Amino acid sequence: MILSAKDAPTLLPIDSRVTMVEFIGTKKDVENTLDSVQDLLKHNKVQVARTLLNTLQSEIDITVVSLPLVTYPDALKLAAKYLHDNKVEKAKSVLEVALSTFDKTTTVVPLPLLKATDLINVSASLSKNGKKDEALKYLKAAEDQLDVAEALGYVSHSSTTYKAMHTAIQHVRKEIKGKNKAEKLFDTLKNDLKDFKDKIFSEKAK
Repeated sequence: MILSAKDAPTLLPIDSRVTMVEFIGTKKDVENTLDSVQDLLKHNKVQVARTLLNTLQSEIDITVVSLPLVTYPDALKLAAKYLHDNKVEKAKSVLEVALSTFDKTTTVVPLPLLKATDLINVSASLSKNGKKDEALKYLKAAEDQLDVAEALGYVSHSSTTYKAMHTAIQHVRKEIKGKNKAEKLFDTLKNDLKDFKDKIFSEKAK
């Protein structure tokens, strides 16, 4: 019945799991860990290096397990052909393989980019209310999170780059310190960061 429906899904989710691992540290901490990993690899201490590398994650992983309904019609046709040829065992085998095959998709959401987004939103609110010094502190914290995300290797195919976001933050900082007409610049920064994040999420989900 599902397969005959007009808008039948190609994948039918049957299970999901969310896990989170957070890196507590700065860009410098990431660089120091990478230096240690390289030194360990030079001395063939691969397993110790791998353990260190595993700490260089800061993300939410959303894993969805689905039934690949798109493959069922072909499996049913092949099973029917075997039945028509009186090859019952082969028909059973085809159906068993189809029903025991699952599709697993994992979407990786980088935590530093989520933190940067929240920090920028708070900074924008503080700036709007004239609390310049506090706004600048949150803006600096957002920039630090972008540094961590870049150091951890979370990349995007967005036209926006880490360099462009840092430049945008510098422009916002200048406006906050000056005439405090940074609202439009904040909006641009938020939009650029949203596009950057969306491109990372869509790439990881494929």
